[in-house]
Amino acid sequence: MISGRIFFVLTTFIGILMVAQLGHTVLAASTFVSAVYSVISVVAMGILFSISPIVSQANGKKEYILIGSVIQQAWLLGIIISIPAMWVMWHISDWLILLGQNKALCFLARGYFHHAVFGVPAMLMMVVSNQFVSGIFKQMVGFWFIFLSFCTMTIFNYLFIFGKLGLPAFGMSGLGIAYSINYWLWICILLIFFAVHPHYQRFELFRFRLLKNFDKLKMMFQIGWPISIHVSTELIAVFVRVLFIGWLGVIALAANQIVSQYDYLMIIPIYAISQSSGILIGHSIGAKNDEHIKYFAYWNVLLGVLYVFIMIIICALFGTHLIKIFITGQGILVERIAHLAWVVLFILLAGELFDAVRNVLTGSLRGMFDTRMPMLISVLGLWVIGIPLGYLFAFLFHGGLIGLVMSTNVGILAGAILIFMRWKKLLAAQTINHLMKNS
Repeated sequence: MISGRIFFVLTTFIGILMVAQLGHTVLAASTFVSAVYSVISVVAMGILFSISPIVSQANGKKEYILIGSVIQQAWLLGIIISIPAMWVMWHISDWLILLGQNKALCFLARGYFHHAVFGVPAMLMMVVSNQFVSGIFKQMVGFWFIFLSFCTMTIFNYLFIFGKLGLPAFGMSGLGIAYSINYWLWICILLIFFAVHPHYQRFELFRFRLLKNFDKLKMMFQIGWPISIHVSTELIAVFVRVLFIGWLGVIALAANQIVSQYDYLMIIPIYAISQSSGILIGHSIGAKNDEHIKYFAYWNVLLGVLYVFIMIIICALFGTHLIKIFITGQGILVERIAHLAWVVLFILLAGELFDAVRNVLTGSLRGMFDTRMPMLISVLGLWVIGIPLGYLFAFLFHGGLIGLVMSTNVGILAGAILIFMRWKKLLAAQTINHLMKNS
């Protein structure tokens, strides 16, 4: 799962790296692409994150037909959710202009959004499918499809951005064209794979029963809406910080975009560890192996922290070179961007240690179907603490991008402490229930 998430992030990473070759202005505009796409896509898929805990518990009980019904309804739900997501993506560049962002940068970003919008339904169906295979412990299937999708997406990006094999050079719009084509290609291949592979026959994925078992659809909403709000508020907080950075100027935008690419390489694998913790804990609850819950949670936390330490070592050794691969040309402006990106990268890395604990324990709580309290804790840490402090230190105290990132770390630390306290409370309650059952 970690490897799959890394290749998923590398898909965007390499696409942005190609776009960066078109100049620092296009690189700055791609900041809006990354931030807005992340918000829209994760807000849309937030409810779908409830699928893997539901599937893992049903898999622990060996309720295979029920799993097929859940996935069938989840595919339909993904298509329905995609409609408002597509509408927002189509109009977002105009709203960015109304929010005071640079018009030239917004026009560059518009080309991407108006082409990527058509790939949203396929992307959400892929999310459902990945949640499905993860929940039944077929993570290697998800990995191979993500890896192959990464390969084809890289090829499509190269062809459409730079105009190869007789195609016109679409620039940033080519990134959106490649996105849509790639997702529709692979969801079609994946559905065919589910239809013909004998292992998936037990789930009866393609036996029509959309009008049955709406209690599971209701469960998806009950578990999923706090997850949706949780991830939405976190990514909207990222979007608000991008708006702050846009007010700081092109240098801050370009530096932030460079750092963001490496930040995604750190965060996305942590999300995979978080999801694996939720799946293992959910399966343990379904199979009535309560004694494994604590074991899985703490080992996943350790794995997440070790991963961040490895990334810190890599950035300490090669940070300057990693930053410069995104920058073309020479001059004072380029040097200022590189220096700012280097400083911000290490401030961000410090916060990722706390964020690893926060995210992995959040995933563990989802495996126990506890999603509302982590949502409230996230809102408190990022919106009550992080965003106000960020504005204060970035503008009123003139800390700029560095002050903004440091303030975000304060909110993350507060959230990590509160999530740990919540986990200890629920773990104690689960242990008491286990002892009562045995007695």
